[in-house]
Amino acid sequence: MHKPDIQVDGGEILLRFDKLAPGKLSFADLGLTAEHLKVTGGNLRLVFRFVRLGPGMTKTHETHLFKSPTIFLAYDKKLGESYWQLEVNGKLLKEITDPSGSNTLVLLDRNALAEAIDLPTGTQWNDIILRGDLPAEVTLSPTESYIHLVEVPGSES
Repeated sequence: MHKPDIQVDGGEILLRFDKLAPGKLSFADLGLTAEHLKVTGGNLRLVFRFVRLGPGMTKTHETHLFKSPTIFLAYDKKLGESYWQLEVNGKLLKEITDPSGSNTLVLLDRNALAEAIDLPTGTQWNDIILRGDLPAEVTLSPTESYIHLVEVPGSES
């Protein structure tokens, strides 16, 4: 798998993909380390920027999207209430208040995601942005945190 370009600036982590590999990808698989995933200011902004999602990906052909596109964040300790917003190409798709725990699960609506994704042309990107307000300093686990957006070819998703 070709790893994305990674840029870390304060509370923002930008992962820029030329092509996203199918299946469940841990943050470690993507090249992120615990140092990248340390949230010190209470705010986190994860940006997954895609040049393209794969052949055939258009608004009307979402067959390459996983049945239940998922972002899973595992923390190094239990947290109180956290608040999350998920935006795709400037469109707010989901707001989540997570009461407490050691992880956050973000399930995306496959159809809403497909509608929000524009097949890029020229310099256009597909941005999936997850913003979080966390009650305390925390480090996300690079091995347990993952994204699963694109199905594995031949799988029944």
